[in-house]
Amino acid sequence: AILKGGYSEWRTLPVNKSLFLTKSDCGFPIGNLTSQLFSNIYLHELDMFVKHQLKIRYYGRYVDDFVLMHQCKKILLHAKKKIARFLQQHLHLSLHCGKVYLQLAKYGLTFVGAVIRPHRVFPTQRLRKNRQRFLYLTRRHHHDDRWENRWQSYCGLVSAYRHL
Repeated sequence: AILKGGYSEWRTLPVNKSLFLTKSDCGFPIGNLTSQLFSNIYLHELDMFVKHQLKIRYYGRYVDDFVLMHQCKKILLHAKKKIARFLQQHLHLSLHCGKVYLQLAKYGLTFVGAVIRPHRVFPTQRLRKNRQRFLYLTRRHHHDDRWENRWQSYCGLVSAYRHL
């Protein structure tokens, strides 16, 4: 890692988020485009394992976050154990123990800016508020290419949702 700014600015960063304390051959900066690309390449094996070995139909992944949905709790608990073992043995990774949630689908699942429920996907309240705030703050400004790109980004993000 290359230090930019004073070390004191980095002291509040959690240890697991810092590259200063990792082995020299481990880790990528969070948010870096290469991190996203390599996570998709590296975790492709996990995708194939879940799809072909576990045969979980409702599975989605975005970078290093993933979601499984099934109506049977036992199948999900079994899948969690199998995935943890697969990640450890084949990819030398582990599940974050504090970020594994199991709940009834009727309550919905927040994932990548969306609330996923059976037969319906819709944007989170946060995304809707951000969109409204963006529109409010830009009403009085000239709409240049930068504004248009940002607006198109919001539109693209919610285009898969059935209602906004």
